[in-house]
Amino acid sequence: MRRSLVAAVVLAVALVSGVVMAADDDGLRSPLQSALATLSDGTLTANFTDWSGVREELAATDVTSGSADRARQEVLDAAYEDDLSALSGLAGSALEMAEPFGWSVLDLDWEAFGQAREGAVIVARLGDLLDPADVVAGLGELGYREPEAEPDSGGVWQGGPDLLARLGEGNLTPMLEHVAVLADERLVVLSDSPDYAARTVDVVRSESDSLADVRDVVATAQPLVGALAAVVHRSPRGCMVTSYDSASAADRQLAAARVAEAGGIQPHQGLGFGIREGSAGLELAVSMHFESAAAAERDRVPRTELAGGAAIAQGGTYDERFDLASATVVGDDLVLVLRPVESRMSLVSDLVSGPLLFSGCGG
Repeated sequence: MRRSLVAAVVLAVALVSGVVMAADDDGLRSPLQSALATLSDGTLTANFTDWSGVREELAATDVTSGSADRARQEVLDAAYEDDLSALSGLAGSALEMAEPFGWSVLDLDWEAFGQAREGAVIVARLGDLLDPADVVAGLGELGYREPEAEPDSGGVWQGGPDLLARLGEGNLTPMLEHVAVLADERLVVLSDSPDYAARTVDVVRSESDSLADVRDVVATAQPLVGALAAVVHRSPRGCMVTSYDSASAADRQLAAARVAEAGGIQPHQGLGFGIREGSAGLELAVSMHFESAAAAERDRVPRTELAGGAAIAQGGTYDERFDLASATVVGDDLVLVLRPVESRMSLVSDLVSGPLLFSGCGG
C-alpha cells in the first residue's frame, strides 16, 4: 500500500470571517500560504513539501546537494520512511539532478506541485544558500535554450525530453524539461509544458488568479498550516480520489453498508491532509471542508465511526494503521487527527486515496 499516491494539492491561508490572506513571504505568510499563491486557480490538486522544515525535523539542516553522497542518501531515505517526501514531485530526482543542476530538494525552502486539467507544474523556493544566478548559469551550461527575454525573471528556458535523457539515467522528472527562474522572488518554475510554465509565471506575478483566490481551497487548507507535507484536493477532485465507485462490487456493497450503519455521510467541498509534529511525534491532520459548520458537525460522528474497523477496498483495518486522536469542527471544516500506530509515519501513502473514511461522494 506504500507509495500508492503519486500526486495530488495544497494549501493554506488565514481564514477570518471569510477569506483573508496573511501578509507575504517576507516572514508573515507561512510557507504553505506562499506556495498556494503561486499555483493557478485552475489547480485541482496541490502538493506541498516544506523542505526546510523536513531537514530540521531530520536534524539535517547542514545537508545540501554539495554534501557527501552518503549524507544526501541518508536524509532522503529518512524523509521517505516518514512519508515526508511522499508528496514531492522532485524527491525522486534529487540524487540524479544534484550534480548536473547544482541543486535539488536539499537546497529548497519549499516545493509546491500543482496539477490541473491544463497541465502540471512545480514551483520551488530556493533556500538562502542557493544563488538564483547560479541556477540560471547552470541552465545555460546544461544546454537549455535561453529565452529571448528575462532569463532570470520569468522567461522560460526550454529543454525537452532529449536534453533530460542526456543529463541523467532515467530518474529525472519530466517536470525539469522547461524551467523559469524568478530571481527577485527566489522561485523556480518547472513544467513539462513551456506554456504552462509561462502561465504559472503570470500567476506568481499576480497577473492571473491563484489558488489563494479560491474560497473553498483556502478554507480546506487553513487547518493544515504548519504541516511539513500537505495535499489539498478541491471539489470535485476530492470526491473522485476517495470514491469507491471503481472498487469491486463486493467492496462497494460493504462500503455502502458500513456508511449506512454509521448514519450516512455528506459530500465535502474540499479535502486536505497534512503531516505535522504533534505532542507524541508525527501525526496526520485531515481537513474536510463543508458548506457550513452545521454540516461539518453532522459528519463528525459518522466519520468517527468509520475511523475504526475494516479498511474496505484497501485491506486490513484502520485500527492497525492509526489511533484517532481527535475529531473537531473548526470553522466549516471537520478536522480529524490521526496518530500512526507504528513508529514511522506512513499514513499519507496508505490513506490519502482511501475510498471509505474520506469519501466525498456520500454514501
